[in-house]
Amino acid sequence: MKLQEAFNFFKSLKTKTTNKYEIKVYNKFLYILSDLQTREFTIDEIDFIEMELDSLNLNSNPENRKNTLGKPYENLKNS
Repeated sequence: MKLQEAFNFFKSLKTKTTNKYEIKVYNKFLYILSDLQTREFTIDEIDFIEMELDSLNLNSNPENRKNTLGKPYENLKNS
């Protein structure tokens, strides 16, 4: 998944929810993704980031997203 695709994905999730915790998690992802978009990366680094985004399985559509995104957020933040 490309950075812009992931950014758009979380932005759309944020607009669809009223749950404060979910909004907080989505804002954290949006912050990291927007920060990544402004940086210069090598091709290998971009490929790694996109591979990490793919490993999150964002399109899986679980019923309880807040539980499934908390751990991946920590992994992405620490990468």
